[in-house]
Amino acid sequence: MLTTASTLALPVQVQAREDEDFILPEIVVTAQKRQENIQDVPISITAFSSEDLLDRSIVNLTDMAKATPNLSFLSDGTLKNTAPSIRGVFSPGAAQAGIDTPMATYVDEVYMGTTVGQNFALYDIERIEVLRGPQGTLFGRNALSGLMNVVTPVPGESREGYAEATYGNYNLVRLRAGLSGPLVDGKLSGSLSASFTDRDGYVTNRFTGNDVNDEGNWGIRGKLLITPRDTVEIILSADYREVDQSTRTYDIAGFNTVPGTLFAPTGPAEVDDDPFDRNISQDFEGQETLEEFGTSATINIGFEGVSFKSISAYRTHDYFQSYDADNTEIAVTVRETPEDMDSFFQELRLTSDPGGKIDWIVGFNYYYQKTANEFASILNNETLVEDRLLSTLLPPAAIGVDQPTLDYLFSIGLLEAPDTLAALQFFGALTPPFGETRSTGTTTLNSYAGYANAVYHMTDRLNVNIGLRYTAEDKDFAYEQTSTSGNIFFGLPEIPAFEDHKSFESFTPAFGFDYDLSDTAMVYGKAARGFKSGGFNDGFTSNSDAAFGEETLWNYEIGSKSTFLKGRMQVNLAGYLMTWKNVQNIFSDVPDGSVIPFFQVDTAGDIEIKGVELETIFQVTPELQARASLGIVDAKFTSVSDRLADLGGAVGDPVENVPNFTISGGLTYTLELGNSGTLTISGNVEHRDDTPLTTVRTGVPNVQPAYTLFDAALIYKTASENLTVQFWAKNITNKKYVTALFDVDNNAASPIGAAYHSVGIPRTYGLTARYAF
Repeated sequence: MLTTASTLALPVQVQAREDEDFILPEIVVTAQKRQENIQDVPISITAFSSEDLLDRSIVNLTDMAKATPNLSFLSDGTLKNTAPSIRGVFSPGAAQAGIDTPMATYVDEVYMGTTVGQNFALYDIERIEVLRGPQGTLFGRNALSGLMNVVTPVPGESREGYAEATYGNYNLVRLRAGLSGPLVDGKLSGSLSASFTDRDGYVTNRFTGNDVNDEGNWGIRGKLLITPRDTVEIILSADYREVDQSTRTYDIAGFNTVPGTLFAPTGPAEVDDDPFDRNISQDFEGQETLEEFGTSATINIGFEGVSFKSISAYRTHDYFQSYDADNTEIAVTVRETPEDMDSFFQELRLTSDPGGKIDWIVGFNYYYQKTANEFASILNNETLVEDRLLSTLLPPAAIGVDQPTLDYLFSIGLLEAPDTLAALQFFGALTPPFGETRSTGTTTLNSYAGYANAVYHMTDRLNVNIGLRYTAEDKDFAYEQTSTSGNIFFGLPEIPAFEDHKSFESFTPAFGFDYDLSDTAMVYGKAARGFKSGGFNDGFTSNSDAAFGEETLWNYEIGSKSTFLKGRMQVNLAGYLMTWKNVQNIFSDVPDGSVIPFFQVDTAGDIEIKGVELETIFQVTPELQARASLGIVDAKFTSVSDRLADLGGAVGDPVENVPNFTISGGLTYTLELGNSGTLTISGNVEHRDDTPLTTVRTGVPNVQPAYTLFDAALIYKTASENLTVQFWAKNITNKKYVTALFDVDNNAASPIGAAYHSVGIPRTYGLTARYAF
């Protein structure tokens, strides 16, 4: 029997029942790498169909997180510095190419290895599944907290297509289109889809008058389905995208007025009195660009009683980012963080046909990834001299000139003359005209894994699941850090080129059962282990010890899935306890004499997480549907590392970016208009509890107070359902909230003396028209 990729990519299906005309649709997922009704899978899952994405105006991962219990996508607006979190298991978010995330992302069963690759536009999507809890047995590396499984359509035998256009405030223009159908009857089908987005910025730069934090990207995806015979199919896929936008801008959340810092009244930089006004004052406006390409080949072959699958994929990207590192209108320093990535993915899998006493899967997985990450801080020495910032920001001893001499040079006008830089160079202070500290870190990963999973159907109602995966990973690291600024400003040493190597291995078992209480209700219990290997800091560092250790996590979970009222209502509940060991976290480091902080990943300690997830959906009438979800997380440190303790961390502290609870819900009412079509009114609400923004106490408030967001849409569909017109609005009340905080206010070593934060997306609204055929 052939288990094809085209059937593994089934959309949400409605199973008609003669006695009911408004039951909930049956959702078919591949969370266990075989087709199953979501209500029969003993995993806490949230699934979105293509219709869900369209009707609820879900166009990016942040939108999706608002509708998913215990899922967060926290970002400063850049592709690289995103911190996905499931159940409080967060990502370090250090903006380093070689740092792994604890949430795995798969697109058409291909692993996406970096945060840049995981941040993609949600166009031409058939289904998205969010699996909570470790999925290391079947999916492997970095599925520590769970995973996101994205399925795109496979071309079929029918000709179909769509064209979609959106216009919104901030001059948003979003265009999407797709076409699919047979090329050679019964043998070859193809599809092509594309997306384009352009939007003005949410933030105004008072210094230049420009809008920043804008959005600009386009992408294209093509697929071929080849069926040489009934038991064989081959799917070839290729995709390409480009990004060009201005991102990474921060409002000033607070500042230090101690003499010697950059901000007024003792320093020259402008002070922003309103940290939520989405206004900045910066001399340099950052840039973010990306060129990304990927291709894959999936082969499915059916044999008697078993199917074979091979997935081969290559991905590469070239990414660049620059931004104003001092976040002021003073031309002090600019930071650049480019990265290159190449990866190869290979999976071989045998899957038993369903219906036997034991359903089993065995497989082998190989993943190769090479990342080259650069960090550069470029210092404008001329500004430092002409604006007398050296004497403001650094003690005279740091530049080799005593205070009386420095004052004298200024008093006689020497330091105002064209030979200013030469004068300071004579005293051993600077090398003109610009100083630069630059690091290059290259990480090469080879990961090998073998796995097996079996479900034993003990009785008609009781199933027992046992799975095991063995993973071995080798990471080779090459690093060099250079400086042309004499190190007087950044405080970072030159580090000669060196190489390092680390090996990691882990067994990730899973044990569980599920029991059918009736034909419409089941309970389950499970224990599973997750693993995320250690690695190397490939950004700035103050020493040659760049390595950090691996993480492990055990998850113990019980849950239930029930369908009531003859298929009109579903209630899914899960409770869990997780023990997370050797947690990797980001630490801000400002060496003595430095102005600009750099960020490193290191071990923070151990964390225990307890929580509950509840999802319910109720088709009240044929016209009215209600949905609600609840996520509760209690995450606390049970031990802290010496490095975290030195910063004030203690046992019992909460975990950053993890609210204690989140609640979301929505109502959808569809009004029949006869031969004219339907009019649907949809409203959604999300509430997040108080959220710690940093692990340790900072010099400014580090907790985002609880807040609530409201979204709504008005959707018209013609009777044929070919044409859809939707007016949508998000964050209707224009709520202002913080998504990320970076604090160097409380670090006495840093003359910046300020804290910066990223403010959430403001109120947006627009009109979308879609024609499908």
